Amino acid sequence: MKKLIFPLLTIAFCFYAYTSFSDTITLNQALQNKMINISINGADNSTSDNNKCSYNGDCISIKIENISGKNLKVFLDAGRFLQPEDTNIQRMIITKEQMISIEKGFKRNIRIYAMCSQMKNGAPSPATVFLLGKKADGKLLELCQLISKNNFQDYTAQSAIWTLTDNNDIYDIYSDNKDESALLKSFVRKAKGISEESEQNNNSAFKLDREAPGTFVKYGTGSVTGSFEFTLKTDTPLSLTLYNDKGEISHKCAQNYIFHDGHNTLTYEFTYKNFPVGNYYLKMTDDKGTVLLNKLLTFK
Repeated sequence: MKKLIFPLLTIAFCFYAYTSFSDTITLNQALQNKMINISINGADNSTSDNNKCSYNGDCISIKIENISGKNLKVFLDAGRFLQPEDTNIQRMIITKEQMISIEKGFKRNIRIYAMCSQMKNGAPSPATVFLLGKKADGKLLELCQLISKNNFQDYTAQSAIWTLTDNNDIYDIYSDNKDESALLKSFVRKAKGISEESEQNNNSAFKLDREAPGTFVKYGTGSVTGSFEFTLKTDTPLSLTLYNDKGEISHKCAQNYIFHDGHNTLTYEFTYKNFPVGNYYLKMTDDKGTVLLNKLLTFK
């Protein structure tokens, strides 16, 4: 019997030494209970192929310090706002839930997924400071939870967010992934009370099929390129014009160019130098002045 004492004690010691964590607590609860310190900034993409400023994806950096005296499991819930101290910067909303384990006395620096909920403001940079805001409610919260569940961390999901926060057109929700765009369109359609019939009647002569990723927001200087794929029911003269935020014409890309019925592709390139920074709108209109597309471009 004595031969069994040492192995049993060794096993008991191993279990005792195993790191244990407390019950799960939300990030907001941990902050309110003064169990953690946090700092939130725009993520730094300077070492990647991306721009330094980004408004969706893993574009937010959060530092968490555990000051509770015990090990914590902190739950980051989708649908919570991140409020910038600078009101000219976009308010962000978390779009991917995460569980974060932090041992007592330790700090963690992680990147989290979020999207813009104020498209007319500027994108966050590493210098942007955010405060943890309130949780969204209603359909916007449900949409963020849907995006998190399906891991739709892309322009398509961002466009869906903007249909609710900025009243963008449901036609802006496009993707090569037909299942993704169909699911997001269906959710937004129900959330806004849009029937499929009324949706089709809104643009009966024009239907946007696909837009090149990143077409409507660009940063830096040099050139802006993009493309639209769309379907027309009749031959139609179309114009593509860039307006500033005062509604003044800044550049004409194409004027009264006749596109034929059926599937069409329009590709454009706009090269600029010393162009005034700010928000601009790229509008596609027919010969009657009807605005068929209205896309935001931001020059920074």
